[in-house]
Parts: sequence; C-alpha cells; structure tokens
Amino acid sequence: MKRLIFVLISILLSAFVNADINDFLKNNENPNGEPFVVSIGIEKNIHSFKYYDQSTFYVTLPISAILTFKYRENVQYQEDMVVLKSEHDMIESLDKHYALELHLPIYKLWDK
Repeated sequence: MKRLIFVLISILLSAFVNADINDFLKNNENPNGEPFVVSIGIEKNIHSFKYYDQSTFYVTLPISAILTFKYRENVQYQEDMVVLKSEHDMIESLDKHYALELHLPIYKLWDK
C-alpha cells in the first residue's frame, strides 16, 4: 500500500514539474465559493421535533481559488434538551476541528 501511494505521489510530482504552474492555477474555481465569502451554519440533531442531543456549528472560508479554511465544532449532550434552551453543564463532549483544504486542479494535467 505504501508503495502504491509513493508511486502515485511520484507521478503527480513529475506532472507538476512538467506543467506550467501559472497555466495550471489560472481560471481555477474553489468548490466552496468565491474567496472571502464566509459560510456559517448550525446543525441540530432533533428527535421528534421537540428535543435534541447533538449540535454542530461550522464556518467555511475560501481564502483563494485553491485554499479553504474550515472550522467545525460538535457538541453532544448527556440527555435530550428542549430545542434552543441548551444548558452548558449538560455537555458530554465537545470536539473542535480545524481544517485547511487545498484544491488543486489535477484534471488540467490531462486536459492539454
């Protein structure tokens, strides 16, 4: 498995070296939207439209045509809460995730 990954990375690196970098990155679109357009969202896991036991808050920020910053926060409660009346002492777990996505248009290597 490690050999296969090494071979694939070697092929991609050699293709990048042979490609013109400016042409490679020109006219690229970020799949998360235009740069510096912030997306903010809240997700709630609702049971029977009355209680919830998990919620997620996330922020997505495209920085450029090839780079996106993401932040996600997952909260899980010890017992079901009435919707929108969260008690912070009932939090069972809190996970925070940061991500930096790189969007490389690899398909352009074969489009020439």
